[in-house]
Amino acid sequence: MEQNISNNFKLRPAVEEDLPQINDIYNYYVSNSTCVWTTHLCTEQERKEWFASHDDATPVLVAEQNDKVVA
Repeated sequence: MEQNISNNFKLRPAVEEDLPQINDIYNYYVSNSTCVWTTHLCTEQERKEWFASHDDATPVLVAEQNDKVVA
């Protein structure tokens, strides 16, 4: 399931290869804002476990811009 949400972004299900970018985005907001409920930076292993805990009922989605995960 891919969906173009504008001319610049594509929304799609995440794959394991996206986890480093997802983690970078998440950890940026842990360190630089109050929008995340924790102050603990997520490790690569924790992100893999988090991803594995999702299924079709609770999918992980990413937004791509110019073939780069941005959200």
